[in-house]
Amino acid sequence: MDFCIAIPSYNRSALFLTKTYNVLRLSGLLDKTSVFVVPEEEQTYKDLCPDVRIVVGVKGLPEQLRFIDAYYPVGTKVMRMDDDIDFLVKKDGSKTYDVSAVVAEGFAEMSRVGANMWGIYPVANPYFMRDGYSHGLAFCIGCFCGWVAGVVPGGYIPTRGNKEDVYRSCGYFKRDGVIVRRNDIAVSTKFRRGDSLTATKELHDACADEIVADFPEYATKYYRKKSGWAEVRLKRLPRLALPTV
Repeated sequence: MDFCIAIPSYNRSALFLTKTYNVLRLSGLLDKTSVFVVPEEEQTYKDLCPDVRIVVGVKGLPEQLRFIDAYYPVGTKVMRMDDDIDFLVKKDGSKTYDVSAVVAEGFAEMSRVGANMWGIYPVANPYFMRDGYSHGLAFCIGCFCGWVAGVVPGGYIPTRGNKEDVYRSCGYFKRDGVIVRRNDIAVSTKFRRGDSLTATKELHDACADEIVADFPEYATKYYRKKSGWAEVRLKRLPRLALPTV
């Protein structure tokens, strides 16, 4: 199956080279990969990573994700990966670098059930992972997710960067009535985006409020007991009847 890989990256060219770049090299996917950077970093990325396409985009994660969605022709299957991926984790606890097979199978399942978005299990803990795919409302983590470009201009990206993956999960489910999540695969990274140095309690609050305001039928806001930071919980909805072939 044909697809493209899009990686938004900012000021982390050396990290990308040791992380996601290496995973894609081992998977034989560098020729399908584009890294989206800000103008002032174009040459730095080109010098370090000459065998991937470097695309000058815009600054800011929400803005860059909208740019990525508009960059590809309508109907293109786009796989977003973050720049800090170590490897994929399987339900049996083993790790794999075979991104190509995982992505092809995910897009195939997405197409089979009439969805326009798919993702993987959000936590790399085999104890909680389970077999197969789910097709109802579910959180698809942003660091490794696929969608069809141009189905919705901007690709359901909120005004702020934090929790953009929760927002997108709700948006595509509202549009299609189905999103696909593979529950026996997760991603291993060294960084937690949501609790990065740029995040604040106020930002988490504002992002949670935006999601609940736009998707009240799917999401509720709550606060972590220890930190007091705002989070979003997706509601449990009835199971869907889907095609069997």
